[in-house]
Amino acid sequence: MRKLFSMMTLSLVVLFAASCEQTPDNSGGTSGVTFEFQNAKTTATTAEVQVIPSDASVNYVAAIVESATIADKSDATIISDMLAADDLKLKKGPQYLSAKGLKADTEYTAVAFAVTETNKVARFTLTTEATSEPIPADEFEIEIEIKDIKATSATAIAKPNSSANRYYFRVITKMELDAFGIYNDDYQIFEYIIENPNSGDWVTQGETTLNCRLAAETDYLAVAFNFENWEDMHNQAAEMKLFRKAFTTPEGEPVDPNSLFITDNLSTTHTNFSLDVTPTLSEDAHWTYYIWTKSSYEQTLATEAKANIVMRSYFGLNNIAVEQGYGFGDIIQTDKLGKKGSNTISAYEPLNNNTEYVAVIFYVDPTITDPTEVYDYNYVAVEFKTLAPSADAVATLEVSEPIIVKDGFSYSVNFVVKTNEYATDLLAGAQLWNNYEFEKYWDPNDWSQIQAFFMFRKPVGEETLTAAKSAEGATTSFTGFDKEDYVFFFEVLNAENTATQFAVRVTPEMFDNAQ
Repeated sequence: MRKLFSMMTLSLVVLFAASCEQTPDNSGGTSGVTFEFQNAKTTATTAEVQVIPSDASVNYVAAIVESATIADKSDATIISDMLAADDLKLKKGPQYLSAKGLKADTEYTAVAFAVTETNKVARFTLTTEATSEPIPADEFEIEIEIKDIKATSATAIAKPNSSANRYYFRVITKMELDAFGIYNDDYQIFEYIIENPNSGDWVTQGETTLNCRLAAETDYLAVAFNFENWEDMHNQAAEMKLFRKAFTTPEGEPVDPNSLFITDNLSTTHTNFSLDVTPTLSEDAHWTYYIWTKSSYEQTLATEAKANIVMRSYFGLNNIAVEQGYGFGDIIQTDKLGKKGSNTISAYEPLNNNTEYVAVIFYVDPTITDPTEVYDYNYVAVEFKTLAPSADAVATLEVSEPIIVKDGFSYSVNFVVKTNEYATDLLAGAQLWNNYEFEKYWDPNDWSQIQAFFMFRKPVGEETLTAAKSAEGATTSFTGFDKEDYVFFFEVLNAENTATQFAVRVTPEMFDNAQ
């Protein structure tokens, strides 16, 4: 946790209060496109300004840079350098530029130019605020105001009594906190926040305004706390002071799903589906999708707000990302599960056959890295069902009695496993009997009661699978076991993803007969 917030100090959020307008010098140039800069806002560590091109159809480049870094560069050099950057991103139409982690009391420049420009850069000067010493934590207070509450938006304003103190400020759904049973526990909310690796993006200074995109008929909580003594609060060496303000959005106008996306050409197999999707927003619109089982989808709709479908889809995508070793901000990029414009989608992992699913499709902001920061709660739901399994292509499964071998101070538990030519994957795993209520659901004639526990297995490898198809079978070994009570799981799958499963219990007394 210490490492998290030491890093967070370098990534302060783009949240602002003061504003001003300034007319830049846009004369000359070769493209004929001029730019206006409006709604400029700064804090000690952040800056934001809206860029408005004279021609909304033209691609352009814009950024906020420290003025000193371009002081000696000509416009032509600035254009050349920015066009050659590896992280170049083109913009079109009015856009907000933002920068965070800036130096206090320092001049920055917003620059913009059309991609066809060769010698003229539009500029706008921004100066971050000066800072003073933070006041003691016991004197620091934050007043939170919520105004302009509409069905899908609201404005949250934090007014601290010291502009020098850094503090965390964000609006969170009540559902997110209720999911962990912590809505009424200030300390647990604080702990939940600091465990989020994206929390540093919501640390700010001075009076801060959040213009929030929200869901209709949803409960929210605006929360804030002093960042200067977060470690003492975490260690319970200081009083927990969480400033909070609850509010609820009203009912909104219903959104016709057909106005969001056009879907066509749905087809299914035993383990997959295919669907053509076209966003109606624009061909440049970014979107993604998440696959629900129909039963889970309907249960969520029956017990929660409809908007939670998208939020839970964000969480699901984040889980997929974490399992593969990257973050939410990566999985919504177009090289993974993110899409741009018209695309054909399919399952990102094999589906169960003869099962009803719902593909939930929704727009995303590709710059968002926090799975709790929903861009748009509206979505399209497309139902489909995978094909039923074939009766003549089932993978068989035979598992021998356990063969226990003494191996130094521990034991290995071995099984001979056999299957047939229809098997495409063989998985095995183990779990302690007392870890879960296996006794309550145990039935050797019906593994459906412990179906969820078959997650405790992994592929044994192609070589072992091939051996299992032979007359002798394959020996599957579990090593490093103590004399305890275990459950061993086995599963084979065929090409249609039909599972044949088997589980066996090995009790402590069985280790007395070890070889």
